[in-house]
Amino acid sequence: MPFLKTLEARTNPSTLAEPSQEHHKSQSRTLVTTLTRPTLDQNPNIMCDIICGYFKLQNMSTSDWIVNTSDATIVPYKGGDYDDQYWRMVSCGGGYFKLQNKHSGKWLTHLQNGDSIIAYHGADYEDQYWKVIPHADGKHFKLENKLSHKWVTESGGKIIPFTGATYDDQYWKSTQHKEL
Repeated sequence: MPFLKTLEARTNPSTLAEPSQEHHKSQSRTLVTTLTRPTLDQNPNIMCDIICGYFKLQNMSTSDWIVNTSDATIVPYKGGDYDDQYWRMVSCGGGYFKLQNKHSGKWLTHLQNGDSIIAYHGADYEDQYWKVIPHADGKHFKLENKLSHKWVTESGGKIIPFTGATYDDQYWKSTQHKEL
C-alpha cells in the first residue's frame, strides 16, 4: 500500500513532469503529489498513517531482534528468519502507533503494574502505544511507551522498559522488511 506524500512548490509544472507525479494548478502555486514507500531505515521519525509492511526490530548494541515466543513473552534473539521476529506498525494517532507481531497477532505492551514488556491480545489500550524517538545517526530510534514514558531496552538477555541515561541498548532499527 503506497504512502501519499504531498509537496507544494512555486515552480513551473513542466519542470516537474515525471511519470509518478500529478500536477494541480491553483493560482500561482503547483501542488505535486508523489507516491512513495517510506521505511524506518529511510526516516526513523516516520509516523505511519498506514501499514508499512513487516520488519524486524534489531538492537543497536547487540544486533538481537525482538521476538514474541508462543506465549506473551518478548525476548531478544539472534539468528534465523521466522515470523515471530516480524512486526508491523499501525497508527493510533497523535504520533503514536502499535506494534503487532506477525506470528501471534499480539501487540507489544508495557504492563503498567510491572517491569515487563509482553505481547498481548486485546482491544485498544494505551499501554500498547509507542512513539519513535530518533537517534542522531538517522537509522536508529527508541520506542517510548505513551503511559510510562519508558523505552524498550535490551538488558541482561531480556527486553525490559527503562528510563534514565541513554545507552545503545535502548536503540533499535528496522531490518529485513517484508510485504504484508
